[in-house]
Amino acid sequence: MHSSRIYREPHEVPGELSQFNVSISELQKVALEAISARNEATSLHPQNAPGMYSYMAGVAALRALFIQKQGWEMARPNGVEAVKNEQQGKLILFQNVDVACGRHDPNPLSSKGKGVAALVDNPSGYLWDYMADDAQQNENLHTWFFCVSCKEEEVRAELSRPRAVKNGNFGTFAERIFIIQDEDWNPVRNHRDADNQVEEFDITITKKR
Repeated sequence: MHSSRIYREPHEVPGELSQFNVSISELQKVALEAISARNEATSLHPQNAPGMYSYMAGVAALRALFIQKQGWEMARPNGVEAVKNEQQGKLILFQNVDVACGRHDPNPLSSKGKGVAALVDNPSGYLWDYMADDAQQNENLHTWFFCVSCKEEEVRAELSRPRAVKNGNFGTFAERIFIIQDEDWNPVRNHRDADNQVEEFDITITKKR
């Protein structure tokens, strides 16, 4: 099994982010927008409100950042909200996860659907399984996720590339760029009970017939 390439040191992260033409502080602001929106939910809102608020604000903040960068634009491939850079062949999605920047790879708070899985799947893999190690069969090469987590007062975020989506979850990651580690961020208090895990939804757009 291939191990993840993890970039967490201050001298490593800026160089890795240069391929996206963004800075650490810019992505930290995106995470703050998402967490701030999550905290708008009260006990009177539906149970899934924090995750929904966070998702919507996170997508908007991510787009606001990237569409002002050269080559980046809004995109909805397979009805999935994202930003893309056609020239670089890169796609970035916002994702609420269980724990970002942890010892283990992050996983989405809710199962990923076929639309997301199709974006992550790389159809150029080799046909025969025995070639998988050399060819990195079916490894995702272009779809990245800006992963944000908030557990009690601990906010974390990373920009990472999973190798695939399997059974609705991320498997192993090829690359992980740590944006907010636990020592980087002032505590953000969540208004909701930390034990109430909320569900996040993939927003899919379909045309009326």
